[in-house]
Amino acid sequence: MNGFFTRAALAFATLAAVNSFAKADEVRAPYAAVYMTQKGEKMFFSVPRDFDAQKPITIVVYFHGLLTDETFEEVLARQRVAEQVEAAVVNAVLVAPSLAARPKKRAALFAKRDSFKKFLKEATAAMAKATRVSPSVFVHARVVIVAYSGGHLPVKMAIARGGIALDGVVLLDAHYGSQAIRFSRQRSGFFVSSYMYASSERGKEFEKMLEKAGVPFTWHFQDGRLSPGSVVVKKIEASGLHYDFVTEAWTQNPITDVLKKAYGQ
Repeated sequence: MNGFFTRAALAFATLAAVNSFAKADEVRAPYAAVYMTQKGEKMFFSVPRDFDAQKPITIVVYFHGLLTDETFEEVLARQRVAEQVEAAVVNAVLVAPSLAARPKKRAALFAKRDSFKKFLKEATAAMAKATRVSPSVFVHARVVIVAYSGGHLPVKMAIARGGIALDGVVLLDAHYGSQAIRFSRQRSGFFVSSYMYASSERGKEFEKMLEKAGVPFTWHFQDGRLSPGSVVVKKIEASGLHYDFVTEAWTQNPITDVLKKAYGQ
């Protein structure tokens, strides 16, 4: 492993940044770090306090939106991504790469075959070293992608050429495309798409694409659960909520809600 991270200093510095927007009595991730990949790209990861390497593990890969006047760390803090993952209490860890500003570069992130698989291998090796467990505990982990807004761009290649069978894809006010339809038709994992109906023509087009492809979908979570093959479209009858969509969508903390519905007891 050629990447590096400094366990103590980076962990506390990153936790301070990531939790700077959270209230004192809310959930904290006990281990968090910024890791520099072999390509020199920044990646954040966190491991929950109740993490158990002997139980089934879920890896949540989060693709953030376009950064404007905020840093990568500030966005993760405001959106409470690490807190949401831990609050689900489903033995899930978080991996969040810092994405390039230019759309074309984002879209090409996983363009090479199996590059998403290699990315996850490096990420889990870093987590394993930080938490002093064997990298093998992550080999059979479930992988769920959550993408917000402009974070949709890497999803296409992760689905098409990633080299990993995804357990779920969650799009939060993100754009849509043929690869989303392809994943939905596979029926091997769950797919959730939520967007502001009042302002999203692409969302309406996506519904038509699903219907044309013959992919059955629902407007709600059946029996409050998410199972393999579920395709759920959650329309938010409002506008102006895009900025806070990762914390305020069909419910507060939608990432927590999805993980609980998919893997909660």
